Amino acid sequence: MLGAIMPLFSGARSRNEDSTARMTLRRIVGHWKHHDRPQEHWAVHHPRSLSATRVSFLLLKKDTKLTENESGLKRAILRHCPEIRAAWRIASEFMQMLRQRTGERLKSWFETATRKKVPTSIRRFALGLQTDWKAVVAALTTEWSNGMAEGHVNRLKMIKRQMYGRAKFDLLRTRFIATV
Repeated sequence: MLGAIMPLFSGARSRNEDSTARMTLRRIVGHWKHHDRPQEHWAVHHPRSLSATRVSFLLLKKDTKLTENESGLKRAILRHCPEIRAAWRIASEFMQMLRQRTGERLKSWFETATRKKVPTSIRRFALGLQTDWKAVVAALTTEWSNGMAEGHVNRLKMIKRQMYGRAKFDLLRTRFIATV
């Protein structure tokens, strides 16, 4: 059980730090055996459901849509993992810009995201946005979307896969137009 929780303690590089983290965990878990278990330590009871993907979705999910257990787990992760907490703050700022369409804040977000103390993956993401800056700003500020066009392309590709090797362009065009 302790091995499943160890990732919550970030930065255990040496044996001393690792054994200190294990001792702290044993003390906390030992305390739980004799007292009520708090909600924020939900990860201890469900260690298998704590994958990187699950943690990512949990951290990016709106607080209003979290269950009580998920909220406790999120608090525990953010409290015990300073690297995840730093990445979460920057990622949540970007998600907020995306949801509220506030592209004018992108420049200040970019300066924050490209600092040395920021996790490498977020720094790379921010530098990747810089390559097509105007398009990113437009995506964050305008209401326009290419979702309809992407949906039609996706549907056309699906029909094409279903008809592979069966007919020529005439039949493909007929089937595509018939579904519209």
